[in-house]
Amino acid sequence: MGDEEAVRRLYGSKDVLRFPRPHRLPFYPFLDPRRQRRELRALRHLGIEAPNANPRDEEGKPKAKPSGEELLAAAQEAEAAVKRKIEEENSKATGQLEAMAARLGEEEVKVRKMQASASEEKQERWLQRVIGKLLAHPQSLLAAPLPLSREKAITLLDTRVRRLSKFGMVCPVRLLEEEGVLAPSCISDLNFAVAYGPHIYLCKDALARRSFLADPVRFVLQPPPPPPAFQRIVVLGPPKSGRSSLAEAIAADLGLVLLTPARVVREVLEDASSLAKRIGDELRKGLEVSEELLGQAICAAAHRYPGWVLDGFPRSQQQAEKMEEADVGVTSVILLKLEDKACRERATKELMRRGEDGFFERPRRRRIAADPEEEEAEEKVEETPPLLTGEEAVREALASLSTERADSEMQAIRRTLTRDKDVEEVVDASRNRTSVHRQVLGELRRAAKGRQEYLMRRELKHPAPLAEQRRWMRREDLKEKRGNFCVKEEDGSIIGDYCPVAWKLEEELVLCSPDARLSNMLEVAGRFFCASPKHLLELMTSPSYYLHSQTLPDHVPRRLGEGEAAKVGEESLEYRGYCPVTLLDGPGEDAVTGQKLPIQAALLKPSYDAPLAERMYLVKYQDKIYRMLTEEKLDRFMRKPWNFVNLKLPVKLPFD
Repeated sequence: MGDEEAVRRLYGSKDVLRFPRPHRLPFYPFLDPRRQRRELRALRHLGIEAPNANPRDEEGKPKAKPSGEELLAAAQEAEAAVKRKIEEENSKATGQLEAMAARLGEEEVKVRKMQASASEEKQERWLQRVIGKLLAHPQSLLAAPLPLSREKAITLLDTRVRRLSKFGMVCPVRLLEEEGVLAPSCISDLNFAVAYGPHIYLCKDALARRSFLADPVRFVLQPPPPPPAFQRIVVLGPPKSGRSSLAEAIAADLGLVLLTPARVVREVLEDASSLAKRIGDELRKGLEVSEELLGQAICAAAHRYPGWVLDGFPRSQQQAEKMEEADVGVTSVILLKLEDKACRERATKELMRRGEDGFFERPRRRRIAADPEEEEAEEKVEETPPLLTGEEAVREALASLSTERADSEMQAIRRTLTRDKDVEEVVDASRNRTSVHRQVLGELRRAAKGRQEYLMRRELKHPAPLAEQRRWMRREDLKEKRGNFCVKEEDGSIIGDYCPVAWKLEEELVLCSPDARLSNMLEVAGRFFCASPKHLLELMTSPSYYLHSQTLPDHVPRRLGEGEAAKVGEESLEYRGYCPVTLLDGPGEDAVTGQKLPIQAALLKPSYDAPLAERMYLVKYQDKIYRMLTEEKLDRFMRKPWNFVNLKLPVKLPFD
């Protein structure tokens, strides 16, 4: 802080030093010892003797009152003395701080300067930005991580002077940035190693290493990386829906390999294989790669990389069938939905940006194999579409878009890829690219987190949550591996899953069928169990206590569907169609007189002219059918049906 700023802030401060201005004469520079104690303390702190308000001469007589000129001169002199004292104190403190900063610099301690003249809000933001992380982990202030070269790191590891940390080859900085999602982009090498304690930490790049050196404790305290959850993503969508842009963004953010037909063919041609020879022969003849060879190349690349994003394939049901036969293990199918009108508008805008002479297709030169009688091959332009420009190109291009975007073909591809697993994610592509990318990336990160937690808990032989495992597990496996708290029909169809915790603690049959994400399902000893949301944590904590001590009763209630309920006649209902729950609750008391009502008041059932939905609360239990009055009564019956099956109707029944 400069001397002028120090004088301004201290001399004019309301809390530290407040002197009357010269226009307050004739009382200045004399201070009232009773009303101006703060000013007197400030002057004593600066080492300035305050003027005597009642000066006396040597004989003890009061001095004459000074004139106005004398008072003005005394005020200016006192004000200048205070300012000089403030400047001296500020210069002294500044010199001491500079000497301390120089000493800290010699010890390689980083010194940051803050502008004290800034507002308090700016100072607070500056402190949070500069030292906020160190305040969260003050141990990093005394940490001494050491950057290593590749050769030095290899030497330390070979001689066992240091060993790899719990993160192994994973960059701890990238792992924290990815919120615990272990993507291929987190894998690092020895080029940016850091020695900290007895371990060596491997960073992805120079920026990640600088972040680790600045606050090592923050990155070291996070849990070790979970098992990798490699995702295999297929992006589908009509032309101009942003499919390729989305695929590139997903691959870059998750560190996956972007597979396109062109890239896969180039990679295959670089290998010395029979497939490369066959593809090369077709290309030399000027032909396009056949669907069969392209499918083989795509499947080979899909098996070569653990995680990838596939764009531009499959384009037909046959290609999708090839992928399923090769078992490439697709975990997500992202389908971009866009109306035909929006596709045409985007195509028109893109074509118009190319100018009036915009075009969609050029004639291609093809190399024709030489005849046996000729010595060299000849380059010809075979039958190719004419070059269309301007409005004619727009009309032809939009017509081709309408042809390419055949809903039947897209539906066939969807059915093929989602035949065994629930891997489809439908996204509205009419929004801007940022919102679409954010939505898709959030879904994929959530899926990766669920997979990593599942694999980690399985390795520890703990109950593993099955959240998002629908992308990796077949529907048949999810059905066949259900535990003994899942009730099935004779044909194998599932009636419902019951919560073992509610059955153990409350003796209630609580249906808790899994949702679309399987967020309430656990795997325990190779079997799948469901639990209600409030009991899920208890089941994860003590699975043996709730699963191996009791089993479900022999008979459980089953609610009839609309088709079955419509076929049930009144004569087939127990209690003549009256609600057993209201019968057990009793008639209650009269609201006015307080007297108990007759039992007939508890006999309730829907009227004959009631809507069909009100007469569909039917439950089958022990080969008998019961009808409830409301959804709430139905839920009570489903939880404890044995309480409502041994009731007796009164002799006198109300008139129907």
